[in-house]
Amino acid sequence: MDKSAPHINTLYFSTGGSEYPISIQYNSRQKHIRLRINSEGRIVLSAPIGTSLSKIRGVLNQKQEWLASKIQETQQGLKQNNPAEKVFLEGRLYIVEFENPKLSMYKIDVDYEQHIVRISGDPGNPQKITGLLEGWLRKEAKLRLSSLAEGVSEELGIPYKKIFLRNQRTRWGSSSTRGNISLNWRTVMAPPAVQRYLLIHELVHQKHMNHSTRFWQEVGRICPGYQQHEAWLKENRALMGLFRDFK
Repeated sequence: MDKSAPHINTLYFSTGGSEYPISIQYNSRQKHIRLRINSEGRIVLSAPIGTSLSKIRGVLNQKQEWLASKIQETQQGLKQNNPAEKVFLEGRLYIVEFENPKLSMYKIDVDYEQHIVRISGDPGNPQKITGLLEGWLRKEAKLRLSSLAEGVSEELGIPYKKIFLRNQRTRWGSSSTRGNISLNWRTVMAPPAVQRYLLIHELVHQKHMNHSTRFWQEVGRICPGYQQHEAWLKENRALMGLFRDFK
């Protein structure tokens, strides 16, 4: 046993001419080594306490092709959805344009008919730009998703106590035994049909707190063809990595 292993918190993986940190976490309840990469490109390897460094490196060696492909996939997804160029609102593409670059105070103006977001101010300040866009989308999420949740709840006859719009890294939504539902605020970027499906999914969890056959049967009864919405959520998981670079 390599006693120094528990003291190793970070390793590095090289691919495509770049190095990526791998966060090492130890869990007393875990029996196997697990490697994952989230929607913003953060790589985490979790292992049972006492796992040797050589065993960890062995797993990384076995998974290097898979990890390289996942890193590339995640980076491409983030690049393709660069919020300084374009954003989505309810599935509609909004082009980001810049004007009045010398304006000292930043301003955001949205043309909902032409689907254009105009930003006044220095286009060379990505932190300010993404902050403005995030603030706008969060306001839209609060307005639109809260209203939609009320409507879907009434339609299904499944009540809930509160809806929370959260900043989850790996989840689109969740449901609690306390009667609350949560959605990733980035859900506002998804098409309306996908938003509705997510709410159906979480509300049905208020009756079935699992993914049992009965759960999926009820979801399928309420939302036939829900699989296409599940596919959209998986294909667009990169959206969950947006607006995190400058936190």
